[in-house]
Amino acid sequence: MNRFLLPGLALALALSGCAPGLDKRPQYPVGAGFVPRNVYKSAAALGLRRVALLPPYDGLADTNRRQDLDRNFATELNAAGRFEVVAISRNELVALCGRDQINSAEPLPPRLLAAIRGEYGAEAVMFVDITQDDPYRPITLGVRAKLIDTRSGTLATLWSCDSVFNAGNPAVANSARRFQLEEGRQQFPADQDGSSVLLSPARFARYAANATFATLPR
Repeated sequence: MNRFLLPGLALALALSGCAPGLDKRPQYPVGAGFVPRNVYKSAAALGLRRVALLPPYDGLADTNRRQDLDRNFATELNAAGRFEVVAISRNELVALCGRDQINSAEPLPPRLLAAIRGEYGAEAVMFVDITQDDPYRPITLGVRAKLIDTRSGTLATLWSCDSVFNAGNPAVANSARRFQLEEGRQQFPADQDGSSVLLSPARFARYAANATFATLPR
């Protein structure tokens, strides 16, 4: 073969994507995804203009983990675009009721909802409880979220979602990888199959927050 043809052939193969090891297209996960099923929705949740988000409750997490949870759940609730979100910091919550996190399954501090409505003009409060938190593979995160009306004074639940996201579940893994591929389009180096989300507790928490808030009424 003419020695001048070899470089040209290699270039042609590279441009066509046929050269071994040069195909960098994302490997999109195939198969069923995961959708939380334990969801309650009330028509009264529609039309909310402003919601206050409390810091996620995690009784076992350290400071760094709590910072990740605070940031990721606030990011994804804002991204859901259902209403304006006011994220209350842990310091602000301490000023309101003397505690930096609140489990929604326990009695609420007296007049907390009224104080939040008065201070932030919020029509409802979003509570997030981390019911399971295992950062080791397969990562598991349990999320219980509730949207509580501050207008009626009756603690009426407008929406709730209670689910466990286990990366060892193929459907959860598929959905998490799809989320990571969509979110990681601009990152370098590119995540070719979205599998990094299954190795990072922070990224997996952001996926779980996204999947949870996707069930909010439209």
